[in-house]
Amino acid sequence: MNSPSRAHGIALEVEDLQRIKASCFISLLGRHLNLKYDAIALAMVYLNAYFLRKSMPNPDPEAKGNTKKQRSNFFFVCGASALLASKVRSHVKVKVYRVVDVMCHFGPTKSPTPNPESQEALKLVDAVVQAECDLLTVLEFDLKISLPHDFIENFVDVIFGDENEKAKSLTHQLALNFSNDSCRLGICLFSSTRLVALACVRLAMKFLSMDDAKFHLPSGWLERSLSVFGAESFSLKELKDKLDLVCSRCVLSFKRSAPARKF
Repeated sequence: MNSPSRAHGIALEVEDLQRIKASCFISLLGRHLNLKYDAIALAMVYLNAYFLRKSMPNPDPEAKGNTKKQRSNFFFVCGASALLASKVRSHVKVKVYRVVDVMCHFGPTKSPTPNPESQEALKLVDAVVQAECDLLTVLEFDLKISLPHDFIENFVDVIFGDENEKAKSLTHQLALNFSNDSCRLGICLFSSTRLVALACVRLAMKFLSMDDAKFHLPSGWLERSLSVFGAESFSLKELKDKLDLVCSRCVLSFKRSAPARKF
């Protein structure tokens, strides 16, 4: 992936870890702002889309050209992403000062939240608003991004039909978890959203088969999945090859997300 971060000497592995670190912070922000999982996932995708067009700050404070302002902006873009996603995918009305409050409490400095009428609070509120304007500009006001979450139920219904309701329900929940993890790296920005959704379902079924020896993948599940893709046309071989690639990326996000996990 040739992102602007690469041009600034930031390795792919370092960039991935920075994206996941920022997404974990967004997840924390979202939960304390009472946002649902889909709004939090959308905020993660906004952040990833932003840093496809702009370079991330180098986590090494001694790196050439790295400034305190860049590192601070990274922090505010996280807050702005959560704020913007709350307006697009949530009925919860989030006030900017509340975003500042949570950011101060859980951010890198873990500093006390300033009084809402203080100059310091006004500066922080203004910084979040400015970051939101920058985010909107960089995304070119294109906020209608579909998430893998939107298609998981369709795939699960097609694959399982009316059989094995318990396995169907478990697969659906596990796939949503994988989908959340996939948004930490913005995988749906590089691959078809439906393809990412199917990859999450496939990983969920694999996870379930490892946990329950009695569970077996439904026969012909891949063939039946083709019906969900609509205008996107794949041969079975093309679908399998694309699925393998997306699954490997999803697993990478799953493994690197805190806390450390084994898969």
